[in-house]
Amino acid sequence: MRIARISENTFWVVTPERVRRNSRIPDTTEDDWIIEAIESAHEYIEEYLGCCIAMADYRMTLDRFPRKRGSIDLPVWPVKEVASVQYVDPTGAVQSIELDKIVQPADNGRFSLRLKDHECFPSTRATPNAVSITFTAGWSEVEKVPKTLTRAALMLTSHWYENRETVLIGTISKEIEHGTVAMLEQLRPAEDYTAGEVCE
Repeated sequence: MRIARISENTFWVVTPERVRRNSRIPDTTEDDWIIEAIESAHEYIEEYLGCCIAMADYRMTLDRFPRKRGSIDLPVWPVKEVASVQYVDPTGAVQSIELDKIVQPADNGRFSLRLKDHECFPSTRATPNAVSITFTAGWSEVEKVPKTLTRAALMLTSHWYENRETVLIGTISKEIEHGTVAMLEQLRPAEDYTAGEVCE
């Protein structure tokens, strides 16, 4: 399985204005530093939770559809929409699964791609990257990002600002790490148990 983000980041987890208010920074003279800290906090949270914060498009490729299993786990959350599912059939032709046959995401949790009525996925040619799935994940605007996630980002940027003479951006002390992790774990979604479904 290979996955790549195929669209640009549209916003960061918090705005410079929010960081300035939180850390009581009086003016914009340190905005370059603030933006760097925001980007680091954003990337840390996405990597830790395996999530996408700002809505973006992804492409995931597989060598084949799963056998005897009716679902495919998408590794990024929250998934908003599956845009396309294409595959190379046994003759070598590229085919698409019609979108109205796909169960679309219903919430902000983890998502397993599956077909309606417990149908099995079609056969593919034995070739690398025979299956290509494109989907959209993340929140549509910064105001819709969960407040707990925002608070964790502000905790990180505040820590780096208060200790900027001695701590590199991206380096986290154990005390701050424990507090941040405790916040982020509240947001980690449960595993999607539909992943174990067997197609009929």
